[in-house]
Amino acid sequence: MNRLFNQVSFFGGANIINIVLPVILIPILALSFIPSDYRVLSMFQMLIALFSIFVGLQSQSSVLRYVKNDDRDLKGDQLMIGSTLFIFSRSFLILFILIFLLQNIFSNFLKLSNLVIWLAFIAANLYFFWNLFLNYSQAKENGRDYFISSLIHAAVSLFLTVVFISFGFEFNERIIAIVVSAALIGVISRAKFGFKNISWNKKSIKKNLSYSLGLLPHAFFV
Repeated sequence: MNRLFNQVSFFGGANIINIVLPVILIPILALSFIPSDYRVLSMFQMLIALFSIFVGLQSQSSVLRYVKNDDRDLKGDQLMIGSTLFIFSRSFLILFILIFLLQNIFSNFLKLSNLVIWLAFIAANLYFFWNLFLNYSQAKENGRDYFISSLIHAAVSLFLTVVFISFGFEFNERIIAIVVSAALIGVISRAKFGFKNISWNKKSIKKNLSYSLGLLPHAFFV
């Protein structure tokens, strides 16, 4: 019961943080933003969601499926993380080229600057590492790390939004706050996995993709 209570407290607390943050931001943004600012912010967040579908090809979700919550197969867990990072690096390159070729079409269709499109792409890639870490924490039933990570991201995002609005940047302050907070949490999350001894093989990549690719249609239509 104690273990169950701890898990519910940490994971539930993290979900509450993610729900409360936008509510806190409403009065702050309402005092500073005009309708056009909201439009750009909404399009920016939509692009992050869209790019996030294809960054890594949902391979971070395979961690929830295959990583065990104990030490039965640490090598297999490492291979699954390694295969996820391998898939990410390849999908990043392909998506980068596609956006470079299509950026003007996106810009004209959405009535956005190319800078907003690229910032959304950067944020989506940084959030990939965070989502990978969150999924890994869930798979390992490590609610404490999940909660602390969510708290850090929310606190930094909120703090930077207030600070940037106080300075009164000409560019959308909330977008800058999102990108900077994504950079911080993305770098921390990536560092949690270390930068050495990351390995993969064809079997682990195939196993990862066999699960993750089936999630793409679902994520896209959502």
